[in-house]
Amino acid sequence: MKGNVFKKLMALVVASAVFCAPATAAIAKDLTAVNDTAIVSSFGQDDPVNEDIVETDYKGIHASSLYSSNSTITKIDQIEAKKDTVTIGWNDTTATAGSAYYIHVTAYYGASQIYKKDDSANGASSYTLYNLPQGASVSVTVYRDSDYSNNYASYNNAQTLPTKVSPSATGPWYVFGGGDKLALNWGYDNDANYYNDGTCVQLYNKAGKKIATYYSNKAGYSFRPAAAKSTTKPYKVVLRHYFETAGGKKYFGEKRVIYCVPDAKITSKKSDIHFHKINLKWKKVSGASKYTVYAAKSKDYTVNGSSLKFKKVGTTKKTSFAFKKLSGSTISTNKAYYYVYVVPSVKMDKKTRKSNRLHGAYFHMYAY
Repeated sequence: MKGNVFKKLMALVVASAVFCAPATAAIAKDLTAVNDTAIVSSFGQDDPVNEDIVETDYKGIHASSLYSSNSTITKIDQIEAKKDTVTIGWNDTTATAGSAYYIHVTAYYGASQIYKKDDSANGASSYTLYNLPQGASVSVTVYRDSDYSNNYASYNNAQTLPTKVSPSATGPWYVFGGGDKLALNWGYDNDANYYNDGTCVQLYNKAGKKIATYYSNKAGYSFRPAAAKSTTKPYKVVLRHYFETAGGKKYFGEKRVIYCVPDAKITSKKSDIHFHKINLKWKKVSGASKYTVYAAKSKDYTVNGSSLKFKKVGTTKKTSFAFKKLSGSTISTNKAYYYVYVVPSVKMDKKTRKSNRLHGAYFHMYAY
């Protein structure tokens, strides 16, 4: 070890979490910059962001449509949607009590056709299909009398209610990354949500006040809501898949509520790290009632926190915490690598919510 060890030259490096592990080449490049001064480097990669977001109503890429041919049947539209039923309604300018209608139905679940059906509806102005799977799409053609060639009206992509938004297979529901701004992440369901117009995203503050509503034209994607400007405030997010009928009415699936609490961003400097003591400091998270500190020890440098065995070292209501021991042993920052993160606890909707500790908040500390 070169120089006076009591100068306590420390390196404080922000290492990315499992969700955004950097390339080895990028790590090596940053490490070569370590010399006789402490550095702070972020290894996090950019979060996937959907730029196709608008704050006004948006009719999506899978919007419903209708067709007719020389027909007295007008204004055909989807007039009801439930989890397992679809109702189509129409007007017929020449209808009588005895008018006969013939119904041809083709139903899909995702890209797969699940059945065809022919039926009749005498004297009716609507038709309901039952026992459909949630998230199904239905094409309905209504024929007047027995004239199958000229007098008909069709409605494509009538739907049962969308399914609940599912988690992504590639990461957590949210991260505070890419400049520490909130980025949401959810899954795409190839079957149940194949014909959805997209996802409605409602953003709330900690007190439950709505900040913004977005309509995404993607059934499954990730994006960063522009109105979530703070890096230290928790947010509540409500996600719902939706579709819009040809007449402009929106139908929504079940709500998926996500509580997004940022990790406490550590601000400790080299002067706070000693060979046998670490003085942690971090930024205040709005509304946090307490902070829980976790630490892990490793003989090797790593940027993948999933391989480490983190232990709770203490809880505090302050924005600082000092500790000298980990798992009963005195720490030695000049002999091993120490990794820490801080989890704030925030009460939202009458329950305590915690950060998901996947925000790239693993810090590693050592003396050299």
